[in-house]
Amino acid sequence: RASIAREIVAAMKQAGLSQAELARAARVRPETLSRILNARVTPDEKTVAKLMKATTVRAQGARR
Repeated sequence: RASIAREIVAAMKQAGLSQAELARAARVRPETLSRILNARVTPDEKTVAKLMKATTVRAQGARR
């Protein structure tokens, strides 16, 4: 759980997203994202994919 949370936090920081912005971009409830980032729950693959996609899209958009 903690390693997944660290990966998401790193991607979020690199993309310059706040927790609220990431939740909105990934269409994940802020409460759910908080639980994931605090390693209280293990997200399923679909949720991780949505979060990582949201950070990638933001990071690419910021480079343009």
